[in-house]
Amino acid sequence: MNEFKEKILVLLFAISPLSIWAEDKPYQRVVSLNGSITEIVYALGKGDLLVGADTTSYYPAEAGKLPKIGYQRAVSLEGIVSLKPDLVMGTEDAGPPPVLNQLMKLGIRVEIHASQPSLESTLARIRFVGENLGAQPQADILINRIQKNVTKIQRNPPWKKKPNVLVIFSRGKGMVNVAGKNTSGAEMVTLTGSQNFINEFEGYKPLSPELLLKRSPDVVVVTEMSLKALGGEAGFWKLPGFREMDVKKRPKLVSMDDLLLLGFSARLDEAVETLQKKIAE
Repeated sequence: MNEFKEKILVLLFAISPLSIWAEDKPYQRVVSLNGSITEIVYALGKGDLLVGADTTSYYPAEAGKLPKIGYQRAVSLEGIVSLKPDLVMGTEDAGPPPVLNQLMKLGIRVEIHASQPSLESTLARIRFVGENLGAQPQADILINRIQKNVTKIQRNPPWKKKPNVLVIFSRGKGMVNVAGKNTSGAEMVTLTGSQNFINEFEGYKPLSPELLLKRSPDVVVVTEMSLKALGGEAGFWKLPGFREMDVKKRPKLVSMDDLLLLGFSARLDEAVETLQKKIAE
């Protein structure tokens, strides 16, 4: 099977609520290929079914103790098969496609869900996990809680004028990206009632010192892992574009846990509230 056909097959699983397996049976050994999926499984009270997960699965604490099968985009076929799962779940970020296809050839059920960063997609993902694990009632309760809380948070934002918020993601000083339109970072900012600083492009792109020198955001949000990779707050302000700023005119810098900020999972309402408070402080 060529690469194009492999991608088409994976896409078909991504857009279908259930894959080609029609039998309705309880699953006893589940492997998660995504930290958001893992978090939802635990939130629905089904964590005891998990026998393995990818390296983005570190919340709750129990998830960190699960056998790891690699990063979600580069999972290990041998690692997954060795865990003898009867169900593998992930998002469209899971891969590579040949590994997913081989799992299906081996008779292992593979369920893939959309990975769009939005409130609606998060609620659909919770429903997806609930349907696959026989936890629909628990999923409904969680969905209702998130919807109610996010609506309440958005109804009364703690500011009169929307702050301009820049979200930065990095794995080192030479790999600093900012969140443009249609990204998880931008969507989180929007959910708080703030305004994403970047409107010139979509996706994550390298930090532009020139843009920062033209105009400055009110707030910069950076993930905790990114801040650590940059050498802490002192290292952050040495980045091109920020180091040229007058100290008194620097934007407010706040950090959040990576999975909480960008995971769009069972704690989405907590994430929105936390970010809103940090922006407003």
